[in-house]
Amino acid sequence: YNTFIGFKIVFANAIGEIVDLIGGDAGEVTAALGAASSRLISPKYLSPGMADGGGCHPRDQIAMSWLAREHNMSADIFGWMASARDRQTRAQAELIRDMVSQTGLGVILLGKAYKANVNLTVGSPAMLLSFFLSELGVEHEFFDPVCGSDSPLNSDPKLFFVSTNHDIFKEIDLPAGSIVVDPWGDAIPEREAVTILRPGRDGGRSSWPVP
Repeated sequence: YNTFIGFKIVFANAIGEIVDLIGGDAGEVTAALGAASSRLISPKYLSPGMADGGGCHPRDQIAMSWLAREHNMSADIFGWMASARDRQTRAQAELIRDMVSQTGLGVILLGKAYKANVNLTVGSPAMLLSFFLSELGVEHEFFDPVCGSDSPLNSDPKLFFVSTNHDIFKEIDLPAGSIVVDPWGDAIPEREAVTILRPGRDGGRSSWPVP
């Protein structure tokens, strides 16, 4: 069950990446897939965002990958999914690195938890993203009031990346001139004096209004 959910998330994020590269709206694609109820299970877990997370899902991919190799299965699809999860998250880190290079803004990750509205960080894709940012030499901080581990926001503009889609972030007051990358597509509403980019939903990277 957990590994199949992981596959759906990897697949949805792949759709988001394709749309981000060539244009379109990932929401339209996943909505169409989710409507095909006679052959597809459900639209649940079929929207681009962050990688799979938590204490169970990534662990179970690793366990099933071990089983595939232990019994010499013809293909270790579970290991591939675990690797895809890492590569997709690293791609997000590379995007942040490139945007820092373009804008010179400091980076704040909005959210540390593994899923919305909880204070648990075990298996968190936000923490995985932080690891890859550190590996790429990108300085960054977390802001996550739900986890109680937040760096206070000041009035200086920043590059914000929504790494956990907490409901509280819908009302967050962000400094004017900031840029927000919202991989979920709906975690941060539009607001004045802040540029909000929605990967896979803005028509492609070439159309992003990054200064």
